[in-house]
Amino acid sequence: VTVSLAEAQYTVGEEDEEVTVCVQLEEGALGGITATVDYQILPGSASLADYLGPRVGSLSLGPEAVTGDTACLTIPLVNDSIHEPPETLTLSLRPSSAFVVIGANSSATITIIDDDGALAAVGMESVEYMFSEGDGVIVVCAVLEDGDLGSISEIPFSVEDDTASGNIDYLLPQTLVFRFPLMSPVGQPACVEFTLVNDNIVEDMRTFEIRLTPLPGVTVGTNGFAFVTIVDDDWMTVSK
Repeated sequence: VTVSLAEAQYTVGEEDEEVTVCVQLEEGALGGITATVDYQILPGSASLADYLGPRVGSLSLGPEAVTGDTACLTIPLVNDSIHEPPETLTLSLRPSSAFVVIGANSSATITIIDDDGALAAVGMESVEYMFSEGDGVIVVCAVLEDGDLGSISEIPFSVEDDTASGNIDYLLPQTLVFRFPLMSPVGQPACVEFTLVNDNIVEDMRTFEIRLTPLPGVTVGTNGFAFVTIVDDDWMTVSK
């Protein structure tokens, strides 16, 4: 007998909190015996935290089943408050009974549509900052450009040296995150402080780069990075 998934594609809203996937007897009649198939659920872009229940198991069609009859599995979904793009799971079949052949739909893709509104977009407030070495503590900001951060309050970033050198020309903040207040409105900035090292060395302008790190539920906005330029203040001292 041939057993197949009833559909190759399932789409469900996260707010539905479950999705039902069925196998069907595609061809043949069981005539008093039971046909069993094993299934496995694997995350695609979804994570293991997005759905509940067993990741492996079996489904059986009873002895009286005829072509078109089904056996179904309900997969519980986690309805969180995180803004996310559509996420996918894959359910695949393999025969457990020796006389069972898997038909055309041996696997199904389950797409979970988020119900938490538009993805949040966070970008740097400016793509370029310029400071004098003598400014001491400088402030660099990111801004919520669109959407709602929901329960997310920290947006990480990385710092890459160009011609400037960390711990020589500037000191990093204690943590590399922009902290937004909960329930931040669009336009809300979040800022961090860097400390510039004011030495007595005559130097050219030096730069380093701040680059935002995307998170699930948060996209990088218009300015995903910013260059910070440090202007030397020792030329004036020499000229005197």
